Amino acid sequence: MMLFKFRHLALATLLLASVCYWPNRGGSGFFLPVNMVIAAWMSLLVIASLVQCRSALMYSSCSRWLLAGGVILTGLPWLNSGTGEFNVIASRMMGLGLGLAFYFALLQYRFTRAMRTWVMQGCLLLTVAQAGLGIAQYYLFIADNFMGYNSLLNRPYGIFQQWNVMASFMATGLA
Repeated sequence: MMLFKFRHLALATLLLASVCYWPNRGGSGFFLPVNMVIAAWMSLLVIASLVQCRSALMYSSCSRWLLAGGVILTGLPWLNSGTGEFNVIASRMMGLGLGLAFYFALLQYRFTRAMRTWVMQGCLLLTVAQAGLGIAQYYLFIADNFMGYNSLLNRPYGIFQQWNVMASFMATGLA
């Protein structure tokens, strides 16, 4: 599998993006710089899988339900707020579309046992990197630091800038 030959570069890119801090004004979705880098990485994987695909595209039997449910759940805030939040909802729809494209791109590959093990180890490594950053925030960061971490409140959030997002990432990564 051609794509798996670049696994070290892919893991290094994800590690770099997951522990580097980029100052921003907050927000969510594609309004955060790290999310844009990860989206670019996912887009490259989707393009590589479609270029490499020689046969009919593989898809899951529940694909239509995933797409319909995702569109409905993502569009619900639009029904409540009117058209003033169109940019936010369009960003969410782009994220949903990219997530589904990434899912379909992964369906095009037949992963061997060694490949699946390597992917799981990479996920665990990303989780350990975030845990290390959280430990550093809790024990080592001083009041005026480069990440703007509030050492008085002292709730580590890693690169995610919200402690609950880091907790979800850690729980998912260790599961």
